[in-house]
Amino acid sequence: MLRILNPIKIIGIWVLLMILINFIVIPILYYNTVGGEQRPLTFLMGSIDIILYGVFILTIVTTVLYWSWSKKFWYFNLIFFLLSVFYINTPVIFLVIHIGG
Repeated sequence: MLRILNPIKIIGIWVLLMILINFIVIPILYYNTVGGEQRPLTFLMGSIDIILYGVFILTIVTTVLYWSWSKKFWYFNLIFFLLSVFYINTPVIFLVIHIGG
């Protein structure tokens, strides 16, 4: 099973699975929330957080599980790692720039 998958496929499957869940859950929330059209949007924004935190965790886990692949194609994991770390730390960077300056 581990030979069929690689970190790019695992991260891609994670993102596609979360997008599929969004396509299923958002219409259900829209039709079942009385006068609360904001609930599907709140779910969508929360799921973006979940997707990026999942990518962050998967880059760390797949680096350990697929060590030989990661040594060969280290830049893929590095790109996903840096993008997710930037997203996770954006509120901290914003606060440092605007409050500290």
